[in-house]
Amino acid sequence: MKGTQPYWPGTLWRYHGLPALKRAAIAKHVTYHTFRHTFGTLLNANGENAKVVQELLRHASLKVTTDVYMQAVSPQKREAQSKLVKMVMDKGKIGGKGVGLTGPNWTMAKSQDFPASP
Repeated sequence: MKGTQPYWPGTLWRYHGLPALKRAAIAKHVTYHTFRHTFGTLLNANGENAKVVQELLRHASLKVTTDVYMQAVSPQKREAQSKLVKMVMDKGKIGGKGVGLTGPNWTMAKSQDFPASP
């Protein structure tokens, strides 16, 4: 290695991350791992491929990346819910074909269809 060693994440955080927080006047306690979680979540919110996020975070397993580091952010949740509502309000039409919530193969049960609980 000719006298040079790899940087430890804690050292990088101490010399670069903490001073950046101070310059940004962020008084909350933020750790290196808080930053990693935020980094993964923001990449996900930006539409980055999960495999790319995995490699940037240097995880061996995609499962760790998606289960721990990539949270769905509110705009993504609202968009997913809006798509479902639009599908229902458009009488379940997807690609011009009816796949709605009514019809011979799918019905909504009414409370009187179920016996009372003992």
